[in-house]
Amino acid sequence: MIKKIVFAGCSITAGTELYEEKFIPKYISMSRRQLSKIKYAIPEHQIGEHNKRFAYPSQIGNLLNVEVENIAERGISNKEIAMRVMLQFPEEHYDDRLAIIQITTHNRMLLKYNDSSINSAVIQPVVPVHFLNGSQNNILQEFFLEFFSESLTMTEDYMAVLHAVHFLRSKNVPCYLTRISPTQLNQPLIEPHMPAESLVVDKQSPLALDAVKLSLLNEFNKFKLTDRSLEEISDADYLPQWHFTYHAHSLIAEYLSEKIKCLHF
Repeated sequence: MIKKIVFAGCSITAGTELYEEKFIPKYISMSRRQLSKIKYAIPEHQIGEHNKRFAYPSQIGNLLNVEVENIAERGISNKEIAMRVMLQFPEEHYDDRLAIIQITTHNRMLLKYNDSSINSAVIQPVVPVHFLNGSQNNILQEFFLEFFSESLTMTEDYMAVLHAVHFLRSKNVPCYLTRISPTQLNQPLIEPHMPAESLVVDKQSPLALDAVKLSLLNEFNKFKLTDRSLEEISDADYLPQWHFTYHAHSLIAEYLSEKIKCLHF
C-alpha cells in the first residue's frame, strides 16, 4: 500500500503563478511589461509554499488520501531534478513509497561551482541567467546555443533521469515519468512519449535519432505514467508565463490520480 508519493519537476509541478492568479487582480490578462512591475508583499518562499499547497501533486494527495512531498523547483534542469529525487531516498529499501518525475525542457544546464554549490541555468537567447554577470551570460549562451548540440543535451538529460528511475526501483520505489508538451515551451519535437519507430526526422538535423537515442526513447516508454501531456489543456487554462491555472491543476490531478489508482491502490 502506497503511503507517500514524491513529486519532482520544474515550475510546472511547483505550481508557479498560482499565487499571482489568486491575489493579483486581472493577472491572467497581463502583458509581459505589466508582469515586470508587480510588487510582492510577502517573501518569495511564502509564495512558493502557497503554490505547492494548491498545485496538482497536493490535490492528488487529497484525492488519494496519501501523503505527498513536492520537491519541484522553478527553472531547474533535468539533471538537477534527477539529483534531487534520488536524495529523497537515502535508505536501502522502501515498502510504501512512489515517485513521479516530470521531465522539463532541454535548454537547461546544471552548473557546479564547487562541492557545495550547484545551480541550473535556463539558456535562452534574449533572457540572461539571473545569477550570472553580462560577460558570463554571453559566454554561456554562445557556448550552449551555437556550439553545444541540443541532441547531446537531450541524451544526457534522458540518461540522468533514467539513472534516477533505476536507482529508485533498486530500492523498491516504483518511479514513473510525466512530460510537458513541446508546443508551448519550445521543447524539441523528439519526446520520450513518442514511439521511436513513428518519428520521421531529417538525417541532417542535429536532432536526428541515432542508436543511443532510439534506445533511450524506448527505455523511457517503459516508465511513462500517461500517454498524454500535462499541457494538453485549453489555452484558457494558461497563465501569462505559460504555467497552469488552478482549474488546470485540478484537471491534471484528477487524471493522474486515476492512473496512479489503477497501478497501486
